Amino acid sequence: MGVALEVLTGSIGAFAALTAITMNSTDSLTVRYSDPAKKIWLLHMGMMSDTLGAGTLMELKSPKLHDNVHGIRLRHSGTVVPATELTESMPQRLYAQDTLSWSLAGNAGAGSVNPAWMMLYYEDLQGIAARLIDLATLKARYVETFTVETQLTGVATGAYSTGVALNANFDFFKPNTDYALVGYTVDKACSSVHLRGADTGNIRVGGPGAVHLPHATAEWFPRLTQVFGIPLVPVFNSAAKAGIFADVVTDHNGGAFNVTWIFGELAPKA
Repeated sequence: MGVALEVLTGSIGAFAALTAITMNSTDSLTVRYSDPAKKIWLLHMGMMSDTLGAGTLMELKSPKLHDNVHGIRLRHSGTVVPATELTESMPQRLYAQDTLSWSLAGNAGAGSVNPAWMMLYYEDLQGIAARLIDLATLKARYVETFTVETQLTGVATGAYSTGVALNANFDFFKPNTDYALVGYTVDKACSSVHLRGADTGNIRVGGPGAVHLPHATAEWFPRLTQVFGIPLVPVFNSAAKAGIFADVVTDHNGGAFNVTWIFGELAPKA
């Protein structure tokens, strides 16, 4: 048993009114089971829609949250770029096996897809032991910066793209070396980007495909670690590079995405 960080995604079709989000394959709105004495946190969530003017609306509800009428209700102006919505440093507690109600309103144009994402943290998730470190460890072991580019093809249905091995396009890893995932940048707006592998318990870590905020996504995980005060920087070992997969979720526009993953090579543990 150990800690876990997880990004969940889903989408709605052409709806201007709040509509229940359809979760992507492998994802569920039933919070995973964990020791009731341990906490589960909703750290972040966001949405993507190209509705302009009226904006996009999202609600997350549960009887275990503050209220089950509107719950956490968020709105943004409606742009072709994703928005991150929750207040950082103030996570929302979730409860094991509670089923959340997640709804979205967005572009109602024919054929449109409106995706969304959320990030959860488990203090103790049975069967999972993600490798997550804090800022002090990152700084103490940081050797140098290393970037890896992956070329992903987003699908127009809001589903996960086909996974691409982390070393498929760029393979200059040092053998048997630990690398901390500091952040990433994207060359085109998408809803969210992700990595998964044995070191994450084969569940996805990642964040918003915010092409307009490269300064934020480039330091995504150290920044989250700092604001939430818990270790949230994922560590991967290069021995598993062919089994670490990247994917993307985007809207009805689909398309090709170049994601640059920013790693810090880590010195061996003392």
